[in-house]
Amino acid sequence: MLLLDPNDIVACFDPYRPDGYSSERATEGLHEHIADPWFRADPAVLVDESPLTCDTDSAGTLVTDAVLRIV
Repeated sequence: MLLLDPNDIVACFDPYRPDGYSSERATEGLHEHIADPWFRADPAVLVDESPLTCDTDSAGTLVTDAVLRIV
């Protein structure tokens, strides 16, 4: 569940987004990261200390559907 407004998230990155960066490129980049075993393992250190569970694939879908579609 995403508790933040996706528009606010996208707005935070406006100053850093290169000209021509698209929703399609953002989604492609996320999929590239999710396919990388190191990327998938990296958050485990933080999540292991949290009572919350994290599923990388579900998180990727949530981010794609809620945030990257409006980049």
